Amino acid sequence: MVAVVSWCFQDEEGPPPEGDRRAAFRSGILAVKNPQLGSQRLRDIRIDEYDDELELIHALVDLVHELDPDILAGWEVQRASWGYLATRGREHGIFIIRKAQPSD
Repeated sequence: MVAVVSWCFQDEEGPPPEGDRRAAFRSGILAVKNPQLGSQRLRDIRIDEYDDELELIHALVDLVHELDPDILAGWEVQRASWGYLATRGREHGIFIIRKAQPSD
């Protein structure tokens, strides 16, 4: 089961203001509801919580469409990270790689 997805997106707006490199990035966590992963524990991180894995996967696809990144990256992309997400999505009847692609 996918319980947590962390994400980070670098805006293309140019260099960040002096002394604040984090300003050029947006990041957050998508998570299945869990009392151990509360916003009070992770204070400065955006946490979006979902009732189950299926909702989390739909939220991830929506986030990719919203941010429209040029590149999706991860660790061991084929088998882990995106590969695992794609496998879990297929078990719910969702082909996330196809759904994450922009429609022309």
